[in-house]
Amino acid sequence: MHYRFIDVRGIDDEPRGDFAAQRRGQRNGLCGAEVPGQLHMVTGLHTGDVGFRIELHTKEPPLGARWEEAVEVSFRTTTAEMGLHAFDDSYEFSLPPGDYRVRYCARGMQQGEEEDTLSGEQPIDFYLLQFWPSRPPAPDRILRQTSNAAAYWHRQDRDIEIPPDERLVEERRIAAEQEQYDRTRFGDRVPNDRLRDAETYIPSFRALDDDLMWALGGADDELHRAVARWAALRALSIAELTANPMVAPTVSALQQGEHPPAPFDEQVPDYSAYKDHIPDGVGVPRLPWTCEPGDDRPQERSVAALYAVTATNNSDSLSAALNAVQHTAAAYGADQYTQFLTDLWGAFPQLRLGNQASG
Repeated sequence: MHYRFIDVRGIDDEPRGDFAAQRRGQRNGLCGAEVPGQLHMVTGLHTGDVGFRIELHTKEPPLGARWEEAVEVSFRTTTAEMGLHAFDDSYEFSLPPGDYRVRYCARGMQQGEEEDTLSGEQPIDFYLLQFWPSRPPAPDRILRQTSNAAAYWHRQDRDIEIPPDERLVEERRIAAEQEQYDRTRFGDRVPNDRLRDAETYIPSFRALDDDLMWALGGADDELHRAVARWAALRALSIAELTANPMVAPTVSALQQGEHPPAPFDEQVPDYSAYKDHIPDGVGVPRLPWTCEPGDDRPQERSVAALYAVTATNNSDSLSAALNAVQHTAAAYGADQYTQFLTDLWGAFPQLRLGNQASG
């Protein structure tokens, strides 16, 4: 992945038209389909690997709850040999010639945009491209929008004026979809704006500890920061990194209630800055809800611990706490994370009181 763009076109076809031409006259900005036989898609990550899956269906599939962004376009292909092109890389797939409706879904797009260049081995944003036969062609649609990253691209270069009555219908539909999406993410409880906008994958945290999510959502900035720093220190301890000469100044800063110094002063780890100074960590079983079926690769403790540390730098204190806790749980691994959570609740009894008051 380079420059945030992925194309679908015939395997031997050359790209035609610039990005503006690809989506001229559209309402959505994530998947351009205005150049016949080609799709032009946007990702959050600028450079690095993203998760990407292509599916062919016989009829319109349901929109999965895990996807945070979703748009639809109409598409026609005259060749069966298609390619997914990302800068110098291409991946072949077959698609019978014909008319299709296409749904492009994204998860983790905001996180991908903020990281910009992937520093670890595992993707942080994921995409799904679904095709099913459909005639006649229909206008493109925004089905779901939850992130600032997606909102930016929907606004960028939009060159059509939507009539007020159509705009109202679209706004109501998106609002209804947002309400349904919130129910899928949060259940029957209504999140406050901070929790709804938190830069983390909510279903994963709910699987980890639903009560803790609500408790942190209702806590103040000071408590968020305290939890984030405490969790990061626990992650460094379980990964046996507290005595590492490069990490020791960060341990001291966190203990004093300060942000980590360089090279851990970014929101995501910069492995190029310290890869020769941090030893390979112990591999532990991944939290089961964080990996795809059949993926039994272990989680490297040191990697998860450093993600916990840099999570404390998030400008939003709630996001800092949620992400630091999740990464620390990952560092403990599937066999030990419950002990970490027990210790966290014990270290911050005010969280339990706040959760009881808001439940």
